[in-house]
Amino acid sequence: MLDMSFFSPPGRTYKFWSGQAPLWEFGTGLSYTQFSTTVSATGPARGSDSDSNSGTDTRANVVLRSPTDKVTLVVNVTNTGDRAGDEVVLVYHTVADVAAPGVSPKPAKQVLGFDRISLEPQASGTLSFSVAASELTLVNADGDTVLFPGTHGLTVSTGDGAADIATQVVVDISAAIVLDSLPPVNPP
Repeated sequence: MLDMSFFSPPGRTYKFWSGQAPLWEFGTGLSYTQFSTTVSATGPARGSDSDSNSGTDTRANVVLRSPTDKVTLVVNVTNTGDRAGDEVVLVYHTVADVAAPGVSPKPAKQVLGFDRISLEPQASGTLSFSVAASELTLVNADGDTVLFPGTHGLTVSTGDGAADIATQVVVDISAAIVLDSLPPVNPP
């Protein structure tokens, strides 16, 4: 009962939760109107692709080759209802397909950014999220912040709880890069 570890099963935060799906996920809210959302992703090496929130994946094929490379997600939001309203868009990082030795457990998802947009009926607006490869890091057992090669996921989620829009980002580096290390602990 005194164990307050965030990592022990079932996990105590959204990043590590492995229990039953919550009724309302983080960021979900109610609205008096409806929104439609589309996402496009651009970055170095390969072009862009887009899809709407129909529940299908967007395969952007953006390849990041250094910690300073960036992918830009452009989210177009349209108020399709009859009333003015606000929509909150969240961007999550997922690492299910990334081999990350020394990282256990891997987070299920992690918030990278969010923004709110207010729209009149039938109006549209655009939100932009810039994500650097250095933001796609994990912390290993030694406390080092490491960028691991592999296919990282960026998921755009909206406040209405509709299907998320997923984008894959390939981090194409030959080996993991340690971006930040904890100083060694010297015993007293």
